[in-house]
Amino acid sequence: MDTTELRKAYESVAVEAAAGGFGPPPPGEWDAGRIVAHLTLNDGLLASTTEAVLAGRPASFDNRPSLDPEPGTVEALRASGARLCDLMDRLTEEQAATVVPILIQDGTEIAVDRPMPWGVLLGIQASFHLPAHADQLRALR
Repeated sequence: MDTTELRKAYESVAVEAAAGGFGPPPPGEWDAGRIVAHLTLNDGLLASTTEAVLAGRPASFDNRPSLDPEPGTVEALRASGARLCDLMDRLTEEQAATVVPILIQDGTEIAVDRPMPWGVLLGIQASFHLPAHADQLRALR
């Protein structure tokens, strides 16, 4: 899979996180450290599922373990994003088309609860998830 856009999205969110100068979050929202930690934990979950797809093992994805993070570091985020991209670089088109059960919770709402091709979900990481958190970090300044 081509990870060019995903790598750009990781760099964008890492630059925002590294810039600092964050104020307190609105009530009920995460601070910058928790946003970074959530992304890092989520990357680990994505990487584990990608490893299963690469190995031809049964795979599924559930983001809920990434929803109660302790504050994280930009270095950990850069490392987890690079690991995920490196794994994705190895995915063939056939592997990217592997349909995987997906459960994504956003706050208290279930945003996705259906199977989808793994490459589609990974594309959403670049086009929506990372940019949304970069925007969230900018809004905390």
